Amino acid sequence: MPLCIGTSLAIIIPTSISSFRAHYARGAVDMEILRRWWLPIVIGVAAGSVTARFAPERLFKIVFVIVAWSAGGAAVAGAGHLEARRRGAEGLSDARLRLFRRAVVLSTLMASAAACSRTS
Repeated sequence: MPLCIGTSLAIIIPTSISSFRAHYARGAVDMEILRRWWLPIVIGVAAGSVTARFAPERLFKIVFVIVAWSAGGAAVAGAGHLEARRRGAEGLSDARLRLFRRAVVLSTLMASAAACSRTS
């Protein structure tokens, strides 16, 4: 599991930095929010690092499953789709939306099963 987390971070961190720089160049970053949240973010990273060092592997699996199910539930509930409609964006057709929701549920189930399976 630590290898999985390390690999994920090796992708997430450079992608996040690149995304921030691109958005900042277009003036699409609210620096006031960043100024307010920098300290809680640093504290969260430090607390997460300490937790990751001493927590059992099973805790990582449980957290992964909870996050995956939460994201899947939000997608199935259509939270993003409803927000897009509120903003006036063109929504997905009903058939495509149902297909998308089924794919989210299936991928969430597969990820949860993989996280909970025992590896030798």
